[in-house]
Formats: sequence, structure tokens, C-alpha cells
Amino acid sequence: MPRVQENVFHLNPHRLPRPDDAISASRPIFVPVNELLTPLFVSRHTRFLNFTALLSASEFSPDQIASLEGKANHEWEAFIRRISRFSDWSAMLKEARGEWIMQRLGVCTHA
Repeated sequence: MPRVQENVFHLNPHRLPRPDDAISASRPIFVPVNELLTPLFVSRHTRFLNFTALLSASEFSPDQIASLEGKANHEWEAFIRRISRFSDWSAMLKEARGEWIMQRLGVCTHA
């Protein structure tokens, strides 16, 4: 039977984010889309080299995408399904956020 320690990620404690007393733990952290959807992420999950190329192929402007926060847009969702393996924009962002967090923790180096 494997020991519990074998199933734990080895994290580098020197690369972990430090708590900031000036920022409340309950306050949300906003990460810009272009930081989440890096060229590597976009090229791995779509046929495009980066988010700019993805947007250029769509009929949407960056302002329109920014205004989609918490709202569904059937044309944008259909575009995301067509160009990626993701079921919708939310799923794509969720995956990107996960990779962003793992990269910040030093667990994932390819994000």
C-alpha cells in the first residue's frame, strides 16, 4: 500500500505566494484574460497561436468578450465549442485558471 506522502505534490515553499495583510482573504482576485489564456494554453487547446489570433477569427471584439462576465452568448459559446474541446467559455476559463494556479504554485511548469 502506498504511503500518503507519495501522493502529495512536492511544492517549493519559496515560490508560494505570501499572504498580504493589506488584502482581505475574502476579496476576489482578478486575473486578466490575456494572462490566463497564454499563447501556450491557446495553442495547446485550439488551432490558434494566441488569444489575439483566436479573437481575430471570431466575430467578437475584446470589449464584447469582457462584457460576457457571468452572461451567456450563444454565438461565442458555439465558436468556443467549434475551435476547442471545451463545452463553453466558462469551461475554457476554468481550465486556464487551474493551470494558472498550478503554475504559480510551481506544480505545473508548462502553463
